[in-house]
Amino acid sequence: MQVTIRCYGRWRVAIGERTVSLDLDEGATVGDALASLVDLDSAVTDGDGPVVLKEGTNVRHLDGRDTPLSDGDTVALGDPISE
Repeated sequence: MQVTIRCYGRWRVAIGERTVSLDLDEGATVGDALASLVDLDSAVTDGDGPVVLKEGTNVRHLDGRDTPLSDGDTVALGDPISE
């Protein structure tokens, strides 16, 4: 299945691209997609990790790593915004 990853802020720098298209196995999760890009072992659930949106929904705190992906999904990685 094809999944698009959009990268913003320091994640764009770390990954080296603004947009990455991944060909993943059926049943892949957000964690699988991130692991295939860079070593973000705990980034989905750490306070230091990126904001992770799947199809516009923040999945970082909703079992983010285990969130299933479907063909055509878009996952966005960005830096948290603080006041």
